[in-house]
Amino acid sequence: MTPPADILASFESAADQYGVPVDALLGMADRDSGFDPTARSRAPARRSAA
Repeated sequence: MTPPADILASFESAADQYGVPVDALLGMADRDSGFDPTARSRAPARRSAA
């Protein structure tokens, strides 16, 4: 589970900001999209009204 070098700093920053282990964020991103920024859900997701 190694993200592209250009986004690793963003994950580290978010982990620090939200008090979440960086490995947890990396694991979710790897599982959900394989670190592909253009990945889209296959589920028929809808936005909720704000």
